[in-house]
Amino acid sequence: MRRRFFLTLAVAAVGSPGASQAHLVSTELGPFYDGAAHSLVSPLDLMTILGMAILGSFAGVGAARRLVVGLTAAWGTGTVVGFAIFAEPWDLPVVVAVATLLLGIAAAVKLKVPPGGLLPLAIAAGLTRGLMNGSAARAADGSWLSVTGIVVGVLALVLLLSGLGAWLVRRRYDVALRIAGSWVAAISLLTIGWRLRG
Repeated sequence: MRRRFFLTLAVAAVGSPGASQAHLVSTELGPFYDGAAHSLVSPLDLMTILGMAILGSFAGVGAARRLVVGLTAAWGTGTVVGFAIFAEPWDLPVVVAVATLLLGIAAAVKLKVPPGGLLPLAIAAGLTRGLMNGSAARAADGSWLSVTGIVVGVLALVLLLSGLGAWLVRRRYDVALRIAGSWVAAISLLTIGWRLRG
């Protein structure tokens, strides 16, 4: 009886949640690294970047380069504006998840977006996600270092994923990108269901 009590107590102590960060994860390395890690631990941010990188890879190297610049610049601008004007976190998770679902479907079916349409799409996605990230950074710690970290993290991810995508397309491994697109769609669909369930 006593052993069962202590075992239950130990399981409860180990399994009890600590303080959670709703938007910016704490890396314990400071606000810059918290911001830089944000895109890796935020599923909708990561899926948006991956979906855009896949579409850029299918559109060609020139379009992928413009996408890197456009998406990063728009994300950075949105983050700065969101940090400056929103005192509380601003988020539209279902709308963003639906947009990311459409990105994933487009990537899974290897939709070739014309270069003239890809850049405006990247700018719209970057501004929207940036506004949300900026408001989250201000609510989390209110440090401009977080904003800088978010922009640097997004740039690094966009560069790496676009470069990998272009390399895969050149080697005729398009199927890997289409599979990644289907995962973007699946994760976005799960996010929509989770959010609507409440």
